[in-house]
Amino acid sequence: MTDTQDNPTVSITPESAVTQMRQQNAVIIDVREPHEYHREHIAGALSLPLAELTSEQLPNGKMAILYCGAGKRSCTAALQLNASGNRNVAIVEGGIAGWKAAGLPTTKSLQAFAPEEIKAAVADRYGRVATAPGDKFNFPVGRRFAESVGYDAALLDRLPQGLWESFTGAGNPQAFVDAQPGETVLDLGCGAGLDLCLYAQRVGPTGKVVGLDLSSAMLDKARHNLAEAGIANVEWLHAPADAIPLPDGSVDLVTANGIYNLSPDKEAVMREVTRVLKPGGRTVFAEIVLKSELPCEVRREIDDWFRCIGGALVQEDFLARLERNGLSRPRVLWVGRNARTGHELSLCAVIRAEKQP
Repeated sequence: MTDTQDNPTVSITPESAVTQMRQQNAVIIDVREPHEYHREHIAGALSLPLAELTSEQLPNGKMAILYCGAGKRSCTAALQLNASGNRNVAIVEGGIAGWKAAGLPTTKSLQAFAPEEIKAAVADRYGRVATAPGDKFNFPVGRRFAESVGYDAALLDRLPQGLWESFTGAGNPQAFVDAQPGETVLDLGCGAGLDLCLYAQRVGPTGKVVGLDLSSAMLDKARHNLAEAGIANVEWLHAPADAIPLPDGSVDLVTANGIYNLSPDKEAVMREVTRVLKPGGRTVFAEIVLKSELPCEVRREIDDWFRCIGGALVQEDFLARLERNGLSRPRVLWVGRNARTGHELSLCAVIRAEKQP
């Protein structure tokens, strides 16, 4: 496309586009068809339908760099921006390979991830939380967050630092988890072991706690933390929550703190919980739920999965699925907001259900 008075749009190379992006002078707009965007796209690019593409949606003063595999579609987008008042528009040449060669990262859309890829990403990200809790994450981690959701500061002072420095649950289910002396309690996604340690104290030496986690690094940290805290009545399982390596009917209580939204197959997790519970057993857990369905554009990247919204369910749907998978009387015991519920439609809920006797 040429630069004219009527159409002041120019073509630039991926290298020039990368320079503009790094200097924060431009925003990239991916105007390809949605199915193309979902396969692989430029990290940080906006994806907007042509019908919604206007200059009002773009940051003031920045160049709009349009990316599309088909030139005609890019020309249409450029003309729309021109017509709505944006005269600072460029079309980038080349395909995804050109972007990669120019040094700009690309990423798959969340919808393009297979379940096993999501599990691997979860294990990797939470492994980093275990080994480098001071790093920057797009979700809350550590003692400040633990205290903000109700873990007592004096209690945390008495526990090893490793138990709370990697804490990153959905909330705080402690007041509702009625673990009794002598019981067996399974904690799905036990993390660094903060909740597990407190449950171990409740079940006492005649009971047992079982910590399951998908991240080997997090499980190693939890194992070290509970040993340092003097907890011996514990068993460790390195496994996903949808394939629990325990016998049928072997657990009195299954708890968790944000594991369902991270699991690609939530109903498989629910079936496994039902299977391992003893008749009359119960599950009590904290989870991120939604008031209503999220807009599709909010669930774009794998990072949205870690923010506990990419895989979250609407509350009523969550309760219905629990009942459909063998857990009776599912109900919300408490609901509120915290640093994990950044989106206006998200909530933290503590939920309870039982297995029929």
